[in-house]
Amino acid sequence: MPPRTEEEIGYGNNGHSKKLELSTTGEENTGYDEVDAQEQALNDDENRPSKNWPEKEGTRFQQIFKSWTYSYMMPLLQKGRHQFKDGSHLTQQDLFAVPQEMVAKKLVEEFRALYTAENGELLHVLWKLAAPTFIPAGFMQLAFVVARVTLPMAMRQLLTALEENPNQSVIRQGLPWAVLIFCAAILAAFAQHRETHLATKSGIVMRAALISIIYEHSLRLSAAGQAGITTGEVTNLVATDTQKLFEVCLEGHLIWSCPLFVLIVAVLLWVVMGPELLVGVVVLIGFVPVVKYIVSRMLMIRKKRATLADERINIITAILQGIRVTKLNHYESKVLERVNAVRDKEIILLRSELFMWGWTMVVAVSSPLVAIAAAFSFYALVNEDNIITPSSAFTVLLLFSILRFPINMGARLVGKLAQALDSAKRISDFLQRETVEAPLLLEGEGANLIEDSALVDVVGATFQTCTQQQAIATSGPQESTRDDETNATNNAFTVSNVSLSVHRGHLCSIVGRVGSGKSVLLQGLLGEMQAADKAKVSMRGSIGYAAQVPFILNTTLRENILFGLPFDQQHYRRVLAACSLEQDMQRFPGGDLCQIGERGVTLSGGQKQRVSLARVLYARPSIALLDDVFSALDAETSKAVFSGLFGAEGALNDQATVLVTHATSFLNRMDQIVVLSEGAPIFSGSFEELQNSKSDEASHALGSYLTRTESSGDLDASSEDNQPGEEPDNEKEQMIMTAEEREFGLSKFSTWLVWFKYAGGWTFFLLQFLFLVMDRSLYVSSEWWIATWTDASDESTEAFGREFPPQTDGRSAQIQYIVVYFIILALSITATTIRSHWGVQGGARCAESLFKIMICSVLGSPVSYFETTPLGRILNRFTYDIEVLDIELSVSMAGLLISCSWFTASIVVMITVLPWIVCVLVPVVGLYFLLQSYHRLTGPDLQRLDAMSRSPLQAQLAEALDGAVTIRAFKQHSFFVDIFHASVNRNSAAMLNFDAAQRWLALRIELLGSIITLSVCTFVVFGNGILMLPAGLVGFLIMWSIVFTTSLGFLLQRFTETEARITAIERVSATSELPQEAAWETDASFKLEPSWPSRGYLQFDNVCLRYREELPLALDSVSFEIPAGSRVGVVGRTGSGKSTLTVALFRLVEIESGYITLDGVDLSKIGLSDVRGRKSGLRIIPQDPVLFAGSLRDCIDPFRTATDEALLDALKAVNHAGWERGLDVLSDCVEEGGANYSVGERQLLCLARAIVEEPRVLVMDEASASLDNESDKRIQKMLRERFAKTTMLTIAHRLDTILDYDSILVLDEGRVAEFGPPPELLSNPDGIFSALVGQSSAGGNQDGN
Repeated sequence: MPPRTEEEIGYGNNGHSKKLELSTTGEENTGYDEVDAQEQALNDDENRPSKNWPEKEGTRFQQIFKSWTYSYMMPLLQKGRHQFKDGSHLTQQDLFAVPQEMVAKKLVEEFRALYTAENGELLHVLWKLAAPTFIPAGFMQLAFVVARVTLPMAMRQLLTALEENPNQSVIRQGLPWAVLIFCAAILAAFAQHRETHLATKSGIVMRAALISIIYEHSLRLSAAGQAGITTGEVTNLVATDTQKLFEVCLEGHLIWSCPLFVLIVAVLLWVVMGPELLVGVVVLIGFVPVVKYIVSRMLMIRKKRATLADERINIITAILQGIRVTKLNHYESKVLERVNAVRDKEIILLRSELFMWGWTMVVAVSSPLVAIAAAFSFYALVNEDNIITPSSAFTVLLLFSILRFPINMGARLVGKLAQALDSAKRISDFLQRETVEAPLLLEGEGANLIEDSALVDVVGATFQTCTQQQAIATSGPQESTRDDETNATNNAFTVSNVSLSVHRGHLCSIVGRVGSGKSVLLQGLLGEMQAADKAKVSMRGSIGYAAQVPFILNTTLRENILFGLPFDQQHYRRVLAACSLEQDMQRFPGGDLCQIGERGVTLSGGQKQRVSLARVLYARPSIALLDDVFSALDAETSKAVFSGLFGAEGALNDQATVLVTHATSFLNRMDQIVVLSEGAPIFSGSFEELQNSKSDEASHALGSYLTRTESSGDLDASSEDNQPGEEPDNEKEQMIMTAEEREFGLSKFSTWLVWFKYAGGWTFFLLQFLFLVMDRSLYVSSEWWIATWTDASDESTEAFGREFPPQTDGRSAQIQYIVVYFIILALSITATTIRSHWGVQGGARCAESLFKIMICSVLGSPVSYFETTPLGRILNRFTYDIEVLDIELSVSMAGLLISCSWFTASIVVMITVLPWIVCVLVPVVGLYFLLQSYHRLTGPDLQRLDAMSRSPLQAQLAEALDGAVTIRAFKQHSFFVDIFHASVNRNSAAMLNFDAAQRWLALRIELLGSIITLSVCTFVVFGNGILMLPAGLVGFLIMWSIVFTTSLGFLLQRFTETEARITAIERVSATSELPQEAAWETDASFKLEPSWPSRGYLQFDNVCLRYREELPLALDSVSFEIPAGSRVGVVGRTGSGKSTLTVALFRLVEIESGYITLDGVDLSKIGLSDVRGRKSGLRIIPQDPVLFAGSLRDCIDPFRTATDEALLDALKAVNHAGWERGLDVLSDCVEEGGANYSVGERQLLCLARAIVEEPRVLVMDEASASLDNESDKRIQKMLRERFAKTTMLTIAHRLDTILDYDSILVLDEGRVAEFGPPPELLSNPDGIFSALVGQSSAGGNQDGN
């Protein structure tokens, strides 16, 4: 199928396709065949820029004018201005789309061609990608350099004219130089912002190409390629490493312009005052190693901090991915301790890093002062005839001021460049990871397949999983963040000597115990694992694959089934019928267009598996590979689905099907059965041959398969009930993922107050204000003293209440001026040091406080929050937003306060020296604030759109890693890549629009500043005879008029940066105010015995629960008692309330009335930590097993509370493979989500976790769904022996496992329908329990005959 263009793809919450080809049959809607066109249009329009990038529209003159003035942003700014009047807020649709040359698809094509041509040299590839805009940006930087060095030389000529004509008209001599100063300032403004915009384009091009190529590479990673790397690490490549390369691109031209600045300034200083002034250049250059040392220290600290940040993020990611397990076991408090312990270490390093940042600001301000002091002192003392004049002095001042920026920025760039190179290496290493390039598949489309030929033909194949060492060998060097105790040398699992032949219309079953290699064999057939060299593996035709853990997209149910294929209504209906999904469709609000949430959170386990099956059927594959797809289905549904697939008119009757299953009742329907044991096939043949087989190994491996097939079958009572909190008739079916909240327009004043509050409140603000006043006063004093000094060239002067001799008196006079200057300089540097460090440390205090508040808020929020909020959005708060809080906001806020002091100081100086300038200052400052206010109505929104457009990138990347095997099996790589490219384009458009809007404002602000400089020069030239200002004071005035222009730009830049980054405060604050569960700790007034619960006596008394006020009761007056140590099975049909029982018991939702007691204690009266997390208290093993990444020890004992002996004993009890190795097995690596274990093995490890915890009450929610019958029997026996004194509540998966229980609780529509011993309930032929057993037995016998 050809990939759809961006115009053909609609976008939902995370960018998945919504646009469908509809049938026009006009048949009556049945809940799944009608598209909500309005919703579709809404999704299409709101999430995609609708206008072309305007720079190349119009005549050539118009293009040039728009490109240099950014006037094309006016419609967008107007929209932002009016959004509060008409209520039409800025959306992605209002933005200009990226230019065609920056579209992700085109960039990826260029990247691939260059990557091949450059032999994988990533930096060469990035240079060639960025060159078309980066090289023109270099010419703009050159123009900026020329303009900047022209300013001081023009000012020198103007001051010389004033010196030579004191108190006389200098219009003829001075006016041309005043105009030149103005023109140079104008040129500098245009060149600087054009360079910034072009460099930003280059950075966006690099970032977009890298993000897209990382995503595509993730989709093609083999098992070896994925080994040893987590989703968080790949996400970090996209979120952090590509951003660092983007940032270094913005300042890249400083690499050559800094040395050029130094060379030009050195030459000009020689021309102005002679070679003596080169001492100042040497001193200034001497600061380079100082800055380099500071930056290197900062980078070293940041590297250590990044390691801790990765550890923190990995902990949070693991907990969020298993949030239900976290909640049910009350791991929150322990997680909080662990996260805060890591965060506290991180904060120590953060303070150190910000301390280094403070020194960079001190050096940036003080370095030119020290250089000037050294230059003037050496010049004045080396020769008594050397006199410092105003024209020379202020020219030198301005030259050194110009040199300050490139030298300091250049030193910082070295640090950023080192980070960027490190990021490029990590990305390059990732791109070298092994991929699945050419799986052994022959496309069925257009191929002439021989009717009698085997579609699946395997001869003597051996497949092996990848160890960590193999992954490292095939994937290049990677930095590992794993625990040191994690064993990276796990033995690879091998499935060997497999021969298999499956023809069209044949059904082959793969059976065997847990861990026998069934899923590994399926992965080998998919081409995910390379077979041995001499093996023959032939797969003829297209493939459909249903994984053991269904891959569910965060989009509509229909799109999950279509999986990128066009919509065929009739075929779609047949698929739904075959998978028994029709009734489910009718229950969902919106039918099959209901969004089912991240990882299918709104679906039950059985519904997920049937959706996965429906995807296979809809694709019409030649070969169907099905991995344990009946494990979560009840007997009746299993029978219906099996009939729909393989019955008389089964949907897979014309396909070659390989089915991994534990469903014993279907074995006699198989054309071929392969029995695996410990990775080797011990039997292959028909069902009859298996029955007649004399192989002891086969009989032992199958265990009760044969005997159970001939008796009752799988007596299943689960009825596909949803997981805890997921009653399908109630709230869960109506839930969708919540839209990300955002503010509009101006950032709220209250948001700024939040930062100041946590930075230190009034104490911080008042002290910072005092330090800034001291700093600016002393800085201005240093330059005022130079003006005073230079005016005393041949006459004495008075200052500080005493008379200073003229410079012509020789060294003794010069020394007096130098001493005063050095005293002022020392005080100024001291004040600068204090205000710099005080400001950034306030940011550290704020970041520390807000993180702790947010993590407590997130962990304390109810499960419903996590079910309706994408994981990527939550992680974005703990990654991107926290990084912004930690460094970027801290530095930009300190810079904003400093820039305010610069701005204020420049106004005060100009008005003090030349009061008439107020006539120009008032309108210019007024226009400045008008422009700023006008821009602020739009600017923050553009930053918010940028931040919001990043979340889908992370979400889709996580999905790609999660479902890459399924995507490859269906050959839908191009479909998902197109969707991701559209998301990248949206993010690039947001970034480019944001930068263009900034350039629009910054250019106009600097032009306003240039007017002030022109006005000052004009006043001085025309009024020299009236004002009668000393030349030194005039130089001081002109100097600060130029500083005013710089301070305007500095203030604008810092304010824009800070306001853009203050949106992180908005998002973090919103996340810090989530609805909360009940208190974790029991109130001190409630006396709870330390030994509670000592027995396990559980009582429900008239318990009523509803998920929301407007919904009906999910539990209605439920009452029953469970004696201590009893075993109770819970059964009931779909929606009967079985899982809601555990919701009530563990207080995931608070009950409306009644009470639940355990050993006489009302659970609603105690804290959640005592309900869920108390030692030897309540524990649950959920249906979906969750393992935490790390070592096996961390997995079954996350907080290291058990002894080694207890852990080994638990592993032995569940018969975990490798327990015989002793303590070494505890160091085995558990990959993210337990990916290196089968689902059955994961369930056993979760059971081992429960054994370690020794609960008094144990709830098992279909906890053995993925186990084979023999393993299940063994586990049931172990449970009876080990948990003899434990009260057990089992939501049954197989009825035969609970027939020997003490009691059976039958629920129906949220009420207790039956409760009693199994024989008693079975004695009632009209009872629900009898009906369930009868249906299961009938289903088993029917399928078995």
